[in-house]
Amino acid sequence: MPKGYAKSGVNTGRFQKTTIDVCKTCLMCNMSFIVPACRDKTAKFCSVECYHKSPKVKKVSTKIEMICEMCQTRYEVHPCRRTKTRFCSRSCQGAKIGKFNIGKARNKGIKRPDVSEYNKTHIRKREQHWGWNPNRNEQLEKLRIRTSSVYEQWRNEVMKKDNYICQFCGKRGGYLEVDHIKKFSHILKENNITSLEEAIMCVELWDIKNGRTLCRPCHILTFKEIDNFLSNEQSLILQKLNEK
Repeated sequence: MPKGYAKSGVNTGRFQKTTIDVCKTCLMCNMSFIVPACRDKTAKFCSVECYHKSPKVKKVSTKIEMICEMCQTRYEVHPCRRTKTRFCSRSCQGAKIGKFNIGKARNKGIKRPDVSEYNKTHIRKREQHWGWNPNRNEQLEKLRIRTSSVYEQWRNEVMKKDNYICQFCGKRGGYLEVDHIKKFSHILKENNITSLEEAIMCVELWDIKNGRTLCRPCHILTFKEIDNFLSNEQSLILQKLNEK
């Protein structure tokens, strides 16, 4: 039982209906319809259709009349299209402009000699582009080598050799990385390695003795890019660790 209703089924709560319905007759079709008492003076029609059919309603047209440029007939359009429309139909538009040119570029197939000669003399080079990177192919090949299965196998073998212990601070486990004692890029330059196939054939690149296990903080200390930002104490610690 909804809230506000007694056991007898009569609405006695705050949702009790207080308005009274009134029966009215439509002025157009003479059909009876029911409306609330508040609309007793304003309700005259039973539907919107009867309202528009009534001759007493003044129908205000929002459209404006224009003259077709082709057939000179009058047609109605909305005021927002008075500057865009010129013809009353597609047939008049096709007869005036050309049926095959509707929706197509009017200068299609027409070449400008000044532009074509300029393009022949001024050849655009890829090196002149602001985003040109001459070392992109080398970087992609290095990425292929570092993400290959051979590199992952070498990394796991180096960690097993060091028993998953950082060779600088002695911390075991956690997030560990494998560092090249002799730089990875130096080996590639000395052996002229430019592809993954050549890297697989290189013995020096996959030498386990050339790798060491380091944690992330100790690995950051080995970067040459941050040497200028290291304090004197950190640089002395790094020298002692490298001597080991």
